[in-house]
Amino acid sequence: MIFELKGSKEILERKLGKKIKYLAYPFGSYNKTVEKCALSLGYKGLFTVDPGLNDSRDRLNNIRRFILTRQDSYDRFSDIANLIRILEEN
Repeated sequence: MIFELKGSKEILERKLGKKIKYLAYPFGSYNKTVEKCALSLGYKGLFTVDPGLNDSRDRLNNIRRFILTRQDSYDRFSDIANLIRILEEN
C-alpha cells in the first residue's frame, strides 16, 4: 500500500513538475492505516466519497464530497443539489 501511494505520488510530481498535496481515495475506500500512510507521505488533504458538507472545523484528511457519474440522471443531480441546499440552511 505505501509503495503504491508513494510511487504514484512520485510519478505525478515528476511528470507535472509540482508537489502533489491531495489524494482522492480510489473508489473512496480508506481506513486509518491508509490515512496514516498518506499523511506520512506529505499529503495535506484526503478526499473520501462520504457524502456531506465540510466546514472550517473539519480535518483535511477526511474531506467529504458528493459523487456524480455519467450514469447519474438529472434527477439524481437535482436531489443532491437540493440536499446540499437543505444542509447549508441548517
